[in-house]
Amino acid sequence: EAGPPDVKAAFPWLAAAAEAGHPVAAFELAQLYETGVKDGSKEIVPKNLAAARKLYQRAADGGMDEAKKHLQALPSDEPVKFHPYSEETHKP
Repeated sequence: EAGPPDVKAAFPWLAAAAEAGHPVAAFELAQLYETGVKDGSKEIVPKNLAAARKLYQRAADGGMDEAKKHLQALPSDEPVKFHPYSEETHKP
């Protein structure tokens, strides 16, 4: 019977495969970054939505429809910026 996946051991292999252009590896790695992974109080993979977004995009570009769904569902990691209206900045 198989135990839980060893993320710490798998991470460098997934990263290398994703970097080499394998969409499934990019997808799996994106999922790790999307949620982050901890072993008790020790952080194994930090939550990083920007990295997840980049990797989901790679997987989607590689033809993975599931990656497209995850990409669309990711929250925006950039705050919305509002700029006050000014006549100077809105000249025709």
